Amino acid sequence: FYDKNELELIWKELDFLCDSKKLHDANSPEVGAASKGGNILKQNSSIFLDFLYYERKFSNILTTNRKIINCVENNKRKTDNWFFKHFTCEDDFTLLSYYEDSDYYKPHTDSAAITSLTWLYKEPKRFTGGDLIFPNTKEIIECKNNRVIIFPSVIWHQVTEVKMNEQYNGKGMGRWCITQFLHNQKIRNFNNKFPL
Repeated sequence: FYDKNELELIWKELDFLCDSKKLHDANSPEVGAASKGGNILKQNSSIFLDFLYYERKFSNILTTNRKIINCVENNKRKTDNWFFKHFTCEDDFTLLSYYEDSDYYKPHTDSAAITSLTWLYKEPKRFTGGDLIFPNTKEIIECKNNRVIIFPSVIWHQVTEVKMNEQYNGKGMGRWCITQFLHNQKIRNFNNKFPL
């Protein structure tokens, strides 16, 4: 999806965030995801980039990923799908997630209108798993480098457990996911805060 120059910009930021351990663990209230019963649904590291950067222009990822919104807006004229055809993005937020050995995300839905997932990893691939599953239809989407998938956020989805040799842990060699939550109304307020 992203060209060589865009990927270079994105990887500079991914390496910076991974190397300096700026990502939160799954139990952190900033990024935690739990079921209605309070059970943690995921095991990974992540951070909302909109909290990290007050202005998007300071983030390579937040400036480069505008391409997703342009893609959604440009393709809605070409589709017969009623959901996408009538969607207009008024706001978006970006969650950066990183998966290493034994990390996963159980079935869940997102509180946005559209979810966009971009998968990245360093070549050669040093892990297995990390695929996306739509449990209601049992459809499996293989995790491939620089692949983007866009779907309505209300659809149940999950990430299969990542398996990775211990020697690659802590080196940014796992599965990265840039998730954009697209909203059809303004969510952000003057403090750059938004409901999770």
